[in-house]
Amino acid sequence: MSVPALGQSTSAPTDEDANGQVRTPSLDEDIIVTGVRRSLSDAAAIKRDSDAIVDAVVAQDIGKLPDDTAAETLARIAGVQVNRSNDEVSSILIRGLPDVATSYNGREFFTAEQRRAQLQDFPSQALAGIEIYKSGTADLIEPGLAGLVNVRTRRPFDFTGLEVAGGLRGSYNDQSREIRPERQYPRVQSLGYRDR
Repeated sequence: MSVPALGQSTSAPTDEDANGQVRTPSLDEDIIVTGVRRSLSDAAAIKRDSDAIVDAVVAQDIGKLPDDTAAETLARIAGVQVNRSNDEVSSILIRGLPDVATSYNGREFFTAEQRRAQLQDFPSQALAGIEIYKSGTADLIEPGLAGLVNVRTRRPFDFTGLEVAGGLRGSYNDQSREIRPERQYPRVQSLGYRDR
């Protein structure tokens, strides 16, 4: 959404540069504002365009949540429950059922022990979105009994310029009276050059 923004209705104050020339600021620039409304409309569009029962969290929502991993983000979606072990998410349930399949950008992704990936290993800042299919359709990889979790990552053509994502948190210990920082800087890099 592109919206022109005017800060005042009167003329802006003028400045003089080193040569004594009067400079007036330009008010013709567009300020592009994206926020909660866009992330809600993106998630609603995914639900509306799908033939299955699906819930989605998009990148704008993931960045606003205080979650470190993709598995913790899933706990905020209706109908998804998580089991915790040692204060970390250990498994995911959809509508109370444990057999959840996992796909990574639409491709089946599993481990040697089970059909689902360990979603606590995915940093939430590196994701473009998470889709939870609660019912199966013919175009999906054979979902589990409970459903399918599709983890979407950011792709090179999703960016129009430089985009930086990261997180900085800390924890305070009463015994040692010190703050210990916890940093997360996922690397999503795309570089290309062509000289013709």
